[in-house]
Amino acid sequence: MPLIKISNNRQLDNPFINSFLMYFDVIKNPNKINNYYTQVFSIKKKITRIFIYKISGKYRLTVEGIYDKDFNIKLCVENIKSILKYLDKEIQLSEHVGIKKIIKHNLYTKNDYNEFKKFEMKNDSKIISGSWYDYSREKKISSIIDHLNKQKL
Repeated sequence: MPLIKISNNRQLDNPFINSFLMYFDVIKNPNKINNYYTQVFSIKKKITRIFIYKISGKYRLTVEGIYDKDFNIKLCVENIKSILKYLDKEIQLSEHVGIKKIIKHNLYTKNDYNEFKKFEMKNDSKIISGSWYDYSREKKISSIIDHLNKQKL
């Protein structure tokens, strides 16, 4: 992570993962599936997570997966639909609304954890930590709010 390398003068141990986020509108949701999250474990599919939620009165679906040189949007959409059939055979999605490439860092070593903590503890920084070492949404949000309060931002 370039920010850690510049700030702490140290390269992280663990590799980055090229990933994607793909967004859809849910146009048919007869069972009103909401706030549903699942992780997908497959050596054949590039999809890793699926989340269905309701925002502004509409159901949405976000998919996260592994992005590589063989990434194929059409195949990915087919895989998403096949996975959703296990949840609800009647659910229908719009064409994908958007796709975004992202880079993820998985935290495996204690050294990387310590580098993230050291970065976060720098009092002279006005950079908000992403709470990268936390794995749940609620912990990340709480940690970020605590950091903002400590920095009086």
